[in-house]
Amino acid sequence: MSQISFANIAITAMATTVGNNIIELEDEKERFGFDDDSFSRLQRSIGLKTRYIADEGVCASDLCVQSAENIFANSGIKKEEIEALLFVTQSPDYKAPSTAIIMQNRLGLPTSCGAFDINLGCSGFIYGLFTAFSYVNSGMKKVLLCVGDVNSYFSGERDKIFTPLMGDAGSAIIIEKKTRHVAFFHFTAMEADTSISSSQRAEQELQARLKHSFQKREKMAESAVMKISLWMAKRCLTLLSKPCLRS
Repeated sequence: MSQISFANIAITAMATTVGNNIIELEDEKERFGFDDDSFSRLQRSIGLKTRYIADEGVCASDLCVQSAENIFANSGIKKEEIEALLFVTQSPDYKAPSTAIIMQNRLGLPTSCGAFDINLGCSGFIYGLFTAFSYVNSGMKKVLLCVGDVNSYFSGERDKIFTPLMGDAGSAIIIEKKTRHVAFFHFTAMEADTSISSSQRAEQELQARLKHSFQKREKMAESAVMKISLWMAKRCLTLLSKPCLRS
């Protein structure tokens, strides 16, 4: 578990763009073959009734660029003030080069601005935000964080587990120096059992593997004995069923 605080850094602007095609979850009930109970559980678990899908050919970068342009047009933040562009996505425009570099050029950001992709999904926004805060903490004035995916490109039409949860969207967030503000990041992992030493734990794991191996071999031996016993029984029955030969 780690806890990290940043002083005098804040999110000062945020904008989001979604796909322009609205799909009602109710309309997909028949397509995915949900019965009433399954569909009711799905609605309760995701808490949504609609999802937004982008037109064919629209990339995650398009959605994020529009969001960023909305910030620059309405917030008073200037493009020349941006010193780094981070793009969190699992659906980049290309495998190479980095999509962030293309976005840097499309937005007209300074050529001195750093730009790179972060390939993460569910945890992507937190890691991207943490990275942006770290950059500002190291001396940068403003960082543009973009987070977006066009999940409809790789979600199957018959995949009733993944597809109903996914939509297409792209966000832009400005992180910069801000006095009298404290940001807090808390990363938690399952705590390890420290009641025994590492050598003791290794010994326990070895004993468990040996026990499993012995049990497996024991079952194999029992199976072999059973097969031999059955063969002998069948052989005896065959011999007994033959007529007796008298001399």
